[in-house]
Amino acid sequence: MSRPQCAIREVHQADDIKSTILRDRAERGWRIWTIGFVSVDDGYETGLLMLDFYDRTSSAKVYEVFVLDRFRKCGIGARLMERAELAARRLDAKIIELEVHPLDENIDACALRAWYSTLGFNGELDSRLMKKDLQPKHNG
Repeated sequence: MSRPQCAIREVHQADDIKSTILRDRAERGWRIWTIGFVSVDDGYETGLLMLDFYDRTSSAKVYEVFVLDRFRKCGIGARLMERAELAARRLDAKIIELEVHPLDENIDACALRAWYSTLGFNGELDSRLMKKDLQPKHNG
């Protein structure tokens, strides 16, 4: 499937999401401090990412990334992750983390882990936790 030209829209509550499937997923995990991102292609919502920011630790956590079946493998998840990272940087997060946890029985945890690695996340092989440092690297 070719990569759709989707827009990423920020949402501030689960009720802002029109897709029943995506809204139901958001309602299960939404917190008062959650920032949501929804991918939209030709007016149709195709994916969801939920990001939590923790001011006390200057860290952000990707709580959920979910792309509707027929839109998977087109780059939507990567676009959602890019937008989440941008938001985390805007909030001055030093690190962004996530837990490798497939939300669908058709997705292999090892493949998911490898995909997160392509986005710059690192973690111990025996742990579900993966992190990405958002602080600028200084040479010297």
